[in-house]
Amino acid sequence: MSETVAVGRDAQLAEVERFLDRAADGPAGLLLEGPAGIGKTTVWRAAITAARARGHRVLSATAVDAESDLPFVGLRDLSAVVPVEAGDGLPAVQRAALDVALLRSGDPGAAADPSAVCAAALGVVRLLAAEGPLVVAVDDVTWMDRSSQRLLRYVLRRLRRERVGVLLARRTGEPGVPIGLDAPALAATTVRVELGALDVDDVHVLLTEHAGMALSARTTGHIHRVSGGNPFYAVEIGRAVVAGGRRRPSEEDLPVPGGVLAVTTRRLAALSAAARRTLGVVALLSATTVDRVTAVVGPETAAALEEAVDEGLLDVDGADVRFTHPILRSAVTAGLPALRRQGLHRELAAATDDPAERAVHLAAAATGPDPAVAAALDAAARRASAQGAPDAAAALADRAVALTPPDRPDDRARRVIDAACHHYRADDADTARERLRPLVADLPPGPLRAEALLWSGTFWSEDDTDEALTQLRGALGVVAELAGTDDGGGVLGELAAAAHRQLAVVQVFAGNTFSADAHAHQGLRIALTGSDADSIAESRATLAWTQFWDGHGLRPELLEPASAQRRWTRFAPNDKTPGLVSGMLLSLTDDLDAARATLRAEYGDARDRGLDRAACIALFNLIEVERRAGHWALALDLADEGHRVADASGDGLGRSLLLQARGHVRARLGMLAEARADAADAMALGTAVSSPMAVRFGHTLLGFVELSCGDHAAVDRHLSPLAERLLHGGFDPGLSRFVLDHVEALVALGELDRADVLLARFTAQAQALGRASSLAGATRCRALLLAARGDADGAAAASTEAIAAHERLGAPFEHGRTLLVAGSIHRRAKRRRAARDALRAAVVIFEELGSPPWTARAREELARIGGRAPSATALTGAEERVAALVAAGRSNREVAAELFLTVATVEATLWKVYRKLGVRSRTELSVVRARTVRRSPGR
Repeated sequence: MSETVAVGRDAQLAEVERFLDRAADGPAGLLLEGPAGIGKTTVWRAAITAARARGHRVLSATAVDAESDLPFVGLRDLSAVVPVEAGDGLPAVQRAALDVALLRSGDPGAAADPSAVCAAALGVVRLLAAEGPLVVAVDDVTWMDRSSQRLLRYVLRRLRRERVGVLLARRTGEPGVPIGLDAPALAATTVRVELGALDVDDVHVLLTEHAGMALSARTTGHIHRVSGGNPFYAVEIGRAVVAGGRRRPSEEDLPVPGGVLAVTTRRLAALSAAARRTLGVVALLSATTVDRVTAVVGPETAAALEEAVDEGLLDVDGADVRFTHPILRSAVTAGLPALRRQGLHRELAAATDDPAERAVHLAAAATGPDPAVAAALDAAARRASAQGAPDAAAALADRAVALTPPDRPDDRARRVIDAACHHYRADDADTARERLRPLVADLPPGPLRAEALLWSGTFWSEDDTDEALTQLRGALGVVAELAGTDDGGGVLGELAAAAHRQLAVVQVFAGNTFSADAHAHQGLRIALTGSDADSIAESRATLAWTQFWDGHGLRPELLEPASAQRRWTRFAPNDKTPGLVSGMLLSLTDDLDAARATLRAEYGDARDRGLDRAACIALFNLIEVERRAGHWALALDLADEGHRVADASGDGLGRSLLLQARGHVRARLGMLAEARADAADAMALGTAVSSPMAVRFGHTLLGFVELSCGDHAAVDRHLSPLAERLLHGGFDPGLSRFVLDHVEALVALGELDRADVLLARFTAQAQALGRASSLAGATRCRALLLAARGDADGAAAASTEAIAAHERLGAPFEHGRTLLVAGSIHRRAKRRRAARDALRAAVVIFEELGSPPWTARAREELARIGGRAPSATALTGAEERVAALVAAGRSNREVAAELFLTVATVEATLWKVYRKLGVRSRTELSVVRARTVRRSPGR
């Protein structure tokens, strides 16, 4: 009997209708659960029929356990009804990746990044949902292949307002939440429906009206009690009754549910040999069509299929063949003798063109280690990896390892390393480490041992830097032992260069920048002895990175050729592309425009490729750029965007960085409690992902929050450990701007000698690297220090110098801080006019930026000035200079060039002049200026 009518499921079908209503407005989920045979598939199919009747597009797949290790079988089923041209609206990199994953690429050597495949699937879902409500339906979702599960999880976690319904069915007792139903957009709209037993009347209707059994109500009542209201059991028991010819059996005569499988097995045994063979083929195949069955069964296929359909075992829907119930597939599989099953697997392997499916069948037919089968599985794993299915690749590679004969240790070691890499790329670093740990302990010295140690260090880098350093140094030790031997065409050099690069990265995270720089130098030296352009580019970028961290500044001669390379070596992680490294370093210098352009391009590329970690890093640095530029609303928007990416991907490090960046903006906006919470959350996440750098970033944020609150002792507690590191090694001022906050707090605490030492070190680095913004901030701190030591004239001169420097920079908040310091210094020196000018300018900047605590601080300082205040329309010195040039006919660009300002600063200053003088145009300004000059004394 084909399950097409949902007898006794009115309540569940009503829930289906409500689900379809929700899906017409936005993301919605429906999870059907119940024990085997309870009718989940029946309701699932009825829901699909109802969705199509409403005009909803439906993408459906029925998963079977035979497919779990194959790449993207579920994706192929789901996309079967999606026209190829639906991908035309995708970015080129996504379209190409999807073609590779679905085996429709014209380039046999093409490879797809797993993230790009997922991003492409998300893009297609969004395009289809924009046309109308879309239902994604998967039956027996637990058995869906790993790669398709990962892809669906990626898609569902990123839904927002799309009209997408997710319909899943699984057996009761499966742990956790199925793929993506816990996503933010689905969690609140997903309904779980537990299917229970049918009542006695429904069982009677099921058996007599829909299964066509001429049974009495008394007999169906017996069947109901024995079956427990399970529809599959009831039908199978009814079939046994009919087959036995007993019209009025007692309950004792009926098979109990535990014996139903045996009853079904006896029914299968009564079929013809051709039908039994056909059922075995359908049970073991992953994607079953009439043609595929015919290729194995032969000319008897048509009659055999007809017999199985008549017996209610199979459905033939066009070209597709399927069991009427999943339990029947299990019964057929369980009933196959071992030798017969192995023989069928060998026949199926010979009949399929798909390398992965052939390898899986060969593995199932193997009776022990087999070099040919292991090689087939190895090749299938590599192909699955190229398709962008690391999950399937890992499963296939694990099978290859298990079937590699013991007398081939090198083959086995190679396959263990490959399996570990597949697990790592499938975001399963724990399993990757488990695969490598015993191998590293057993391998003799040689290239394979060096590579195993290198990968082991790479896998450990984020969890335990000490372990990573041990493994990576071990890799270099093995290479050194093999010096002078045949290194297989440069293999040892490639491994050594990669080990030095990874050591450099780990040492930076551990805070050992000098050692990191030494390893980066050595890695580049080794890479240059070879001809691998990817290794050379990656080594150059690594050296540029460590040089920056160690205080040697930006190295464009290293970055530019590295950024021209779009791909790095197989040892490089995806979260730092060549261009992203350039953007990150630029963001820490004074070239905000170049940093912005580079980071925006890298963010767009990362988004297209589905590289969430790279996207988070790009956004983190973009937020810092826009914060320094005074574009705080934009910075908060970028932070929100980043949090959506990090939350969807579960990236703890990315979320930590974004929290810290957002906290800095919030603190400047006066949202101090929120900023403090961001810092606490960022540090907790940093600790959870073993990132000391993220924790240090959290302390810099708390240092600024406490400075804004005036708690200078707390500032010192947070920043002293960080500052101490700067006194004993190289550093870049762009990475150490917290020093300016620390010096200000130390001066307020009277710790002038400590402030002096720290400021001198910071200033020397800023001068050596020519960092204008760092020098301007350092000059402001020098003014504070001079004032604290009683040198009023020196302090005033330094503050004037700092103001002039900040007027040439596009960092308004730091400019406002410098004006506040200058105003305070002038006030204490009784220079009231200069104090008012500086403090009023500071108030204007802080007000325009929207910084209440710093506005209040400037206003409080302004209120302390005694004597008569000048007219509110009086221009500051800077405003006077801009007004004079504009009144003389200069353009804003010409004024900026003459006064060494940015055009944006000229525009902002001119707006203040207009407001103070009550004019609205350059012409009116010229008239007012002319009158002022005529009234001036001496005219």
